[in-house]
Amino acid sequence: RDLHRVDRRQRQMCIRDSDVARDPEVRKAVSVIGVHYPGTTSPTFAQSLGVPLWASEDYSTYSNNVGDGCWARILNQNYVNGYMTSTISWNLIASYYPELPYGGTALMWAWYPWSGSYSLPGTVWGSAHTTQFAFPGWKYLNHNYGVGHLPQGGSYVTLVPPSRNGDFSLVIETMTHDNSYCIRPGLPPYTVERQNVTFKISNLKSTGPLHVWKSHFSADESQVIYFEQQKDIFPVNGQFTIELDLDSLVTITTTQGQKKGSHGPIPAPQPFPLPYQDNFESYALEQEAKYFSDQTGSWTIYQTSRGRVMRQSVPLQPIEWCSQSPSPITFIGSHSFRDYSVSVSYTHLRAHETGRNLV
Repeated sequence: RDLHRVDRRQRQMCIRDSDVARDPEVRKAVSVIGVHYPGTTSPTFAQSLGVPLWASEDYSTYSNNVGDGCWARILNQNYVNGYMTSTISWNLIASYYPELPYGGTALMWAWYPWSGSYSLPGTVWGSAHTTQFAFPGWKYLNHNYGVGHLPQGGSYVTLVPPSRNGDFSLVIETMTHDNSYCIRPGLPPYTVERQNVTFKISNLKSTGPLHVWKSHFSADESQVIYFEQQKDIFPVNGQFTIELDLDSLVTITTTQGQKKGSHGPIPAPQPFPLPYQDNFESYALEQEAKYFSDQTGSWTIYQTSRGRVMRQSVPLQPIEWCSQSPSPITFIGSHSFRDYSVSVSYTHLRAHETGRNLV
């Protein structure tokens, strides 16, 4: 079934006058309505259509402690406030040059692929608080019955399996305003306080043990906690009380098998390898060449009578969604280069090969 995406215009979902709203047959054919950067909200009208809502592009925030908090907050509150059941991050891995626009706005960094170096910001572990505790087919409970806002700020969601066998995972976040604002849209002021919260369990496994995992995002590295298991909770008479710190992400679950994982030493980042040369003969046709970062257009490998070249393969300028270069452009190298020389072999492609006389 088709994905129907509706972009945000002036902070509103533009669907009231769309075919989805007017035509029941179109509505049946639409599996998802998505919005970019919703700010955790969706209009009541969109919620009334009976079509799943997604934050089909979100985040785009630099992954420091504030970005960690942004991601943790919107993963919960996109559903709590906006009834959106999926949040898709732009982007997943920042493996483009960090000096380019939106450098580092990703769940993971791999800026120096020639060295094998990578970084795991807190966003990776923030994701794990949901993805390691809810599996394909699991669903959110209803609002006010496992989903809502905490008394002193923050939010919580509960997910359960399709079998309804009593298992559940409860995800709680207490992100403060200044430690969780995203790049867009603006975040209205609000307050969160340290608090003790009591949860009552009904129609789910209520005798325990409940397994607890916690992260804490902070500018003070000595205070940072990434996805650490805590002491189990044993409910009494079907309820338990938990103390919640500020800027914390906590998952409480009946399930088992979660782990933080481990890896060997991460290679240190290295400068761009010089001297660099590439004749493109080792690539498959239409493949992208390594170390190039396309910004406008699409540069791929093309076969000519003189051998393989890297060609800009988009014949017409696409529809723009933001300000960009009027001509195709791709980057390679480093902003730190000084006093260097470049030599390039090129060929003019014939007009009938490309639709344009491109170099």
